[in-house]
Amino acid sequence: MKRERLVVEDLFVKYYKGEILAVRDLSFRVWDKEIVAIVGPSGCGKSTLLNCITKMILPGIHAEVKGEILIDGESVLETTDTTYLKKLGYMFQRDTLLPWKSVKDNIMLPLILRGMSKEDAETIAQEFLEMVGLKGFEDKYPHEISGGMRQRAQLARTLIYQPEIILMDEPFGALDAHTRLAMQNLVMQLWDRWRNTLVLVTHDLQEAITIADRVVVLTARPATVKSEYHVNIPRPRDAIRLRNDPLFHAIHDKIWGDLADEVRKQLNMG
Repeated sequence: MKRERLVVEDLFVKYYKGEILAVRDLSFRVWDKEIVAIVGPSGCGKSTLLNCITKMILPGIHAEVKGEILIDGESVLETTDTTYLKKLGYMFQRDTLLPWKSVKDNIMLPLILRGMSKEDAETIAQEFLEMVGLKGFEDKYPHEISGGMRQRAQLARTLIYQPEIILMDEPFGALDAHTRLAMQNLVMQLWDRWRNTLVLVTHDLQEAITIADRVVVLTARPATVKSEYHVNIPRPRDAIRLRNDPLFHAIHDKIWGDLADEVRKQLNMG
């Protein structure tokens, strides 16, 4: 029997500042070892969802929040216990590397914060540097490497402590097209190695179809689930070759019909 890792039920979020209703009656599930991509119009509430999961939005302080979010059956919204956060990895759109630390020191930082010795952390960090193609750049500082390299370092730092559930918020949105495809392939290769549960928020429908097992389409704000699609494209997948696959285009056209309607609604609302 499949195990539910993340459950969102009837989520409602209304920000106090501006009285903005961001999310309403939002429900979906994510299963163990599954990759789910969440797409929707810009500003529809995708990041709000992830921020609720990670306690970056605090109910009663930042917003009125109702409904239920469960991680492995434990309530997230109604508890002050944040130990569940140790199961999560969160990769932001822009890298959050510390500019005064080297690439290696940035990558090993989560291990140090969890009490690992510097020697052991360095050994593991070196393995991850090789995995993401940054061997030879370990002593460089973030300003000395490209945007794509910084995102690879960010990915390594997110994965190095092996979180059970990985949340990604538009992680490659700022990259050029070729680098973005390379990063998509890297994510799929690393997922195939560890099979973490992965939730990817993205504005790029092609990226969603390339990486995910299932695509959840959100409506214009306030966000709720409009539709879900299973991506029945065999793995392993190649982000570049997939663009020429007729099945890829068939799935894209089907989802785009739903997504385009919501994008138009969001534009009219703005």
